[in-house]
Amino acid sequence: RNTPETRFIINSISKTITSVTALRAYQEFLQPKGHNIRTFDVMSTLPFKVNHTATLWDFLHHTSGIVDNWEVLNASYYWGVDTPLYLEEYSRQYISPEGELYRTENFDPS
Repeated sequence: RNTPETRFIINSISKTITSVTALRAYQEFLQPKGHNIRTFDVMSTLPFKVNHTATLWDFLHHTSGIVDNWEVLNASYYWGVDTPLYLEEYSRQYISPEGELYRTENFDPS
């Protein structure tokens, strides 16, 4: 019997939820201001400097150019415990030129 404390594996459902949330945010906040999903630079909205552009369309189609640099990811992974870094901080470190985890290899050059 399931209870509110029952744990279950959500697999890739988080991708669906994230995509729907992103599209709702676009529909509610960006589209009314005339922004185009294919041209609006999401990276320009980040609270830190980034030398890379990517649109919401790019993110939804997995073509943002941000790649899994396994050398960096494996070195920064906390095995068996939760990471002490919030997602915003980890993202800043990974994609901002000032970040400790930043490497040019974190991006696809094409």
